[in-house]
Amino acid sequence: MLRQKTQRRLCRAIFFAGCLTPTLLIMGLAMAHQLTRGVALDRLAARLGVRLGCERLETPEPGSYLLTGVAILSAETDHEVARCDRLLATRRNGEWRLSTGVVSIGSAGSGETRAVLARLTEERLDVGLFAEATRVRVYDDEPTGDPALELEHCQFELRENATTAPALASSESTSSSVALAAPETTGLRMSLTAAGGFHLSVERNRQLSPPATRLTLVTGTVGVPARLLAGCAPAAANLGHDARFHGKLEATLPSGAHGEAWGELTGGFGEVSAQRLLPGGLGADWQSASLHFDQLAWRGERLQRAWGRLDARNGMLDKGLVYGAYQHLKCQPTSTLVTEWDATPDESRVAFDRVALEFDLDAMGLVLVGHCGDRGASGAIAHALVSRGEAALITQPIERPLPLASVVHALSPPSQEMLPATPVAGEIARRLPLGERGEERRLWR
Repeated sequence: MLRQKTQRRLCRAIFFAGCLTPTLLIMGLAMAHQLTRGVALDRLAARLGVRLGCERLETPEPGSYLLTGVAILSAETDHEVARCDRLLATRRNGEWRLSTGVVSIGSAGSGETRAVLARLTEERLDVGLFAEATRVRVYDDEPTGDPALELEHCQFELRENATTAPALASSESTSSSVALAAPETTGLRMSLTAAGGFHLSVERNRQLSPPATRLTLVTGTVGVPARLLAGCAPAAANLGHDARFHGKLEATLPSGAHGEAWGELTGGFGEVSAQRLLPGGLGADWQSASLHFDQLAWRGERLQRAWGRLDARNGMLDKGLVYGAYQHLKCQPTSTLVTEWDATPDESRVAFDRVALEFDLDAMGLVLVGHCGDRGASGAIAHALVSRGEAALITQPIERPLPLASVVHALSPPSQEMLPATPVAGEIARRLPLGERGEERRLWR
């Protein structure tokens, strides 16, 4: 028979060994699991240059994470880049697969959001990432109200891979771009596809010095707001808030402040604003207008070539703009316009039903061809730049090409100088093409 004191000690030992110790061990393991189950996601976010925040985190099964109330934040400033209600993340064989419903991207045009995307393309990833979303909504500011862009049935892929895509090189002395075959190199490739034939591809080429990012956008049937393209295509910023792009865009973006961006697009813009398209507040207004480019090429903020068509309906032209077209671009006013001009000296504007013209602008100068008349039309309307009803108001110039100095004069306030020294004239001249004369023009008739 054990003594009473020994019995008490034995009972305590059994209690600690059989009850308390397992309980503490289980609690410790649970706490460790709770603290470490999101570490893998945090590491992935850090590699992407962002930080993940969520209201709730669950692990339905090993290697799977279900996040609720997700916010994607800038790792540097905690600025919210995107959000979604639920996100299922699974890691299998070194690859992450994400699935979500609606993703909202706010402040799409802000410098902070662009900086996050730029850092993303500069990272070196040791894992692949594939994501699916029912819908992606892109907002100008806070993710409320109507989005600027909405994509459906989206698939996103991000990975390091070997690429043999040609590197686009551009010469400083010419306005042409030359494709040079690049040897195999490892770079980051990001792609986004959506319903309607939408495709966005971003590829980081580290063989260049400094490295550069190549962006290719094919809109399909999706209209992309022109203002969202301003970061890679500066001319798109001058088309107005409601302008939307349908077509293909290719651009090369250098790292940081190294060099200038250059690129080219083919396609059309609808709902173009006259106030933004014409510099210096030149008077023009219309109900609707479309602008189609067979080629728009640029380097930095300077155009290399702009070849396309403008079609505007039902509007007004300031007499100063009309006179500039006559005086400097040698556009010919018809007797209908001259009679109206003389009869209404106090009127400051001229009404029109249609402005339709084809243009070709490069280092050689500017060519203008009128298109107000229907196919097979004869007389002045067949060559009219501006018309009202069945009457031509302004016909195309005979001289081709027109000197670039004439373009600056026509779009600037009246001046007697050979090249006006005004802020408006300086802004226009800064964006016009430079370089040697190119090939014979396709618009010459």
